[in-house]
Amino acid sequence: MSGVLKSIIVILSAALLAACGLTTPEPASMTVATRAPSLTPAGPISTAAHVATITPGLAPASPTPTFAETEPTSESTSTLALPTSTAPEGLRMVYVVEGNLYLQNESNPPRQLTDSGEDGYPILSDDGEKIMFFRGDMPRDLYVINAEGSQEQALVTNEVLVGLGYGELTEVHDHSWVPDTHRLLFNTLQLNAEDVKSGDPNSRNLAKVNRDLLLVDADTGEIQSLVPPGKGGRFWVSPDGSRVAIVKQGEVLAITIDGQVVHQGRVPFAPGLSDIIWDVFWTPDAANLILLVPTQESLNDEMWPPTYTVWRYPLDESPPIQVPLDPPPMDIASVSPDGNWIIYSYYPEGRLSRQAPLYVGNLRQGHAELYAPDAAILHWSPDSTHFVYGYGQLFLGTVEGPPTLIDEGRFLGWVDAGRYLYFYTSNGAIMMGELGGRIVSISTGVPRNSLLSGPNWFTFILMDRRVEEFD
Repeated sequence: MSGVLKSIIVILSAALLAACGLTTPEPASMTVATRAPSLTPAGPISTAAHVATITPGLAPASPTPTFAETEPTSESTSTLALPTSTAPEGLRMVYVVEGNLYLQNESNPPRQLTDSGEDGYPILSDDGEKIMFFRGDMPRDLYVINAEGSQEQALVTNEVLVGLGYGELTEVHDHSWVPDTHRLLFNTLQLNAEDVKSGDPNSRNLAKVNRDLLLVDADTGEIQSLVPPGKGGRFWVSPDGSRVAIVKQGEVLAITIDGQVVHQGRVPFAPGLSDIIWDVFWTPDAANLILLVPTQESLNDEMWPPTYTVWRYPLDESPPIQVPLDPPPMDIASVSPDGNWIIYSYYPEGRLSRQAPLYVGNLRQGHAELYAPDAAILHWSPDSTHFVYGYGQLFLGTVEGPPTLIDEGRFLGWVDAGRYLYFYTSNGAIMMGELGGRIVSISTGVPRNSLLSGPNWFTFILMDRRVEEFD
């Protein structure tokens, strides 16, 4: 969850719009909400910290499979020779053209949702009915719109934040839908007026993070303060949406989605590392966290990227458990949705050497094996067994055997546990792959430039039912 957003301007010509079937559709009717949301303070945060005693140990588990030291098991198939198929039933896609949002259901014609020319970074709610997005530059405002194009609403603007006691040029920073709801978690960023005035493209990198946490209801516009400024940190919402983990000043704070503290304890940091952590992953039952914590030795040596220790962190009174992995993770890592596996890179020569082999680690057994000669971007399937990795060339990996070469392209995401989408950069097609090896080209009207910009301008979700009510 939780990073630095790219500043990308996508400009498409009228000829490209016509080629993609986007012949200047009429924008959907919109109702802009003007009511200022109310601020409801949550209860105070407890200052009584639970200091955990760190006792290394591991739970029993099945052995980690041994992977053959071979090249990927198949060659990619020429995309031009692959069959073309309609989009999967229930696939809903949202993308941006010239700063306006478009929605496409399956292979039906696209529908224009906004016409401001300033919109980007769309994210669909889990039910596919709401789309949150940013509008404007610095400060930018957080908006939401219904998927059929109605009830466009300015949820969190600079004006609203100033009304809640924040300074000028405050904007939404990290943000996330609460799973299976229409509520959004976010924290805020205070931009520097001189940086903004100068047009410095790094203004957001230089801005002050307010270390707060707020919750806004996309249906009502009501805003609730969960953690006041200065009392929070980076946050991660649990898969079931019941809890939020916050790492701050050497502590792990776990709260309910309504702001009640359920755990506060020390992070297994070395001295002086209270604000440095790589990532946090939830287990499905929201009872444990997987923490990746930098080692003191690597930071003393000013090595970048540093090496990390891995901890299973219970949210009860149990002590954290270190999972010993050899070699340790560096730079890129991802934990499976079930919390039992980790895939990560390690630089054998340190300091971002040219090659970073990919390792697969068993977090129950505490054992890691070399999996592939190089690692890039990592994406777990919901089945916690398969994953896609690579950039430029994509590979399908599995904890049960060697990888398979997929194709050239940019990974777009998992449709479900057995299917995934990627963008074939050579001809601009969206491809769908299956775990069984079948790959087809998906017929859509999504412009190439929207796909090239990745999550900034393209997102999708698989609905539980057909989505043809307004096509």
